[in-house]
Amino acid sequence: CPRCGNVNRPGARFCSRDGTPLSPQPVIPAPASSAPPAMSPQLSFEMGNAYARNNQYDQAIQAYRQALAGGLTDQALYHNLGLVYIMASRPAEAIPVLQQGISRYPKDGDLHYQLGRAYALTGKLSESVQELEQAKALQPQDAAVRTMLGLVLQDLKQHKQAITELEQAVRLK
Repeated sequence: CPRCGNVNRPGARFCSRDGTPLSPQPVIPAPASSAPPAMSPQLSFEMGNAYARNNQYDQAIQAYRQALAGGLTDQALYHNLGLVYIMASRPAEAIPVLQQGISRYPKDGDLHYQLGRAYALTGKLSESVQELEQAKALQPQDAAVRTMLGLVLQDLKQHKQAITELEQAVRLK
């Protein structure tokens, strides 16, 4: 990530740590008509990415949902849709999307990390720890995962474990 230095999975469109767009893409303007034209699931996904880069979260969610409805089931789609829900301050809506992504891609640490974030934001701290521990197992060198895990453990008053995770995060950065 050019902003925070996080190492993301190949092909990721957004940084899993801070949501920064990873590859500059031209912004595709919204269709002029009120009813969007039928488009391929892949094009809907790309439209969602364009809207997300412009912080147009409602439009991004709509485009990503259209891509899902059209049959696209790429890991990045679940990740990006979940992340956009989080960025739009709608983390409860991110949870089922990310769970669905994990059911298809159980070894994707980024999906577990984002689900852990969504759980933390909705006050489901035990569930958050479970997902962040899974993300840590899949991505042991990811400082963002350890930082988030440390913060959630701190909120759970598990200070000793929180300190351990935060110290590890510092070492990894």
